[in-house]
Amino acid sequence: MTRARELNDMNSDPTEIMSAPGSGHPRHPPASSDIAAAEALRLLGTVSFGRIAFARHALPTIRPANHILDEGRVIVAATALLSSHRQAVAYEVDTLDAATQRGWCVIVTGPAEEVTDPQLLLRYRALLEPWLPGHRIIAIDPDIVTGIRFRPGTRTPAPFTHRMA
Repeated sequence: MTRARELNDMNSDPTEIMSAPGSGHPRHPPASSDIAAAEALRLLGTVSFGRIAFARHALPTIRPANHILDEGRVIVAATALLSSHRQAVAYEVDTLDAATQRGWCVIVTGPAEEVTDPQLLLRYRALLEPWLPGHRIIAIDPDIVTGIRFRPGTRTPAPFTHRMA
């Protein structure tokens, strides 16, 4: 017996089973499209909160953080667990709506180092208004910017990576 016939025999509507919760509309896997590097950085600047990924004791660690953009650099109020030495990090921000399957995700990867200039620290602390205690201010120079936009659809291609010059 086919699945459609089983549903019919049970007096069920197949669209209810494959619907977004409470929507009554069929749910399909989201489709995606690449976001160009410049647009990805613009989107990153529209939100103030993300996640920083870094190595701690040779293991990947992810922590929440807030950020601003300043002259092409991502300035982050990061956890004190992050080393003060220059290291490669990834920073991710997104806006996703599960009900509509719309949104985007941006990941910036590059070297990060602690900001030590007293004037810059004062400026960045005032602009960032850090949410988390025990933070240090770091600057990420984006080497790789990956962006993907989600919308209702039927399939998701692999994300495209943009390298910064």
